[in-house]
Amino acid sequence: MISLLTHERCQGLSPFAQLDKNSDLTTRELECLRWVAAGKTDWEISVILSISSATVRFHIDRARVKLGASTRSQAVARVALLGL
Repeated sequence: MISLLTHERCQGLSPFAQLDKNSDLTTRELECLRWVAAGKTDWEISVILSISSATVRFHIDRARVKLGASTRSQAVARVALLGL
């Protein structure tokens, strides 16, 4: 995770940085990503938020696409770098 954050930070310092602070993440997408960052599974997040696991996956995938991330971990790292 540290190497991923370091890589993301280096990319952010590049003049060609692709991070967008206006990525329009919804409150639910951010909430799901915060639980992912805490190490929770989709099922655990679904119980915490009282929604289905499929809905959790949907929110995480939408956030991942909006952030231009390939993986959940990368999406969490990008959210952290954006200060969201």
